[in-house]
Amino acid sequence: MDAQRRTPLNAAVTLKPLVGNNPLPESSTSTDTAGTFKVAPNEAFGLWVIPGTPALFSCTLTVRVLGYNEVSKSFSTSSFGPPVTQLGVIMMERAN
Repeated sequence: MDAQRRTPLNAAVTLKPLVGNNPLPESSTSTDTAGTFKVAPNEAFGLWVIPGTPALFSCTLTVRVLGYNEVSKSFSTSSFGPPVTQLGVIMMERAN
């Protein structure tokens, strides 16, 4: 969302997940006309030593819009959920 005008922006969104120090495939999408987006689930398989042990993911979400400063947000999640992470409104400042 444009920080000054409070209007939705058409943005490119990239999600970079990590399990420990191991990167998983990136996911990309773009915002809709309301400025919202959903990143498709990223399924990855691994070997679990103890059944039921959740995988912990650290993720960096990067939002890019031509003419605006790039914004990155980091968050953590688990393979046990929640399946949705709410990052709230992401404000974009115009580039100088």
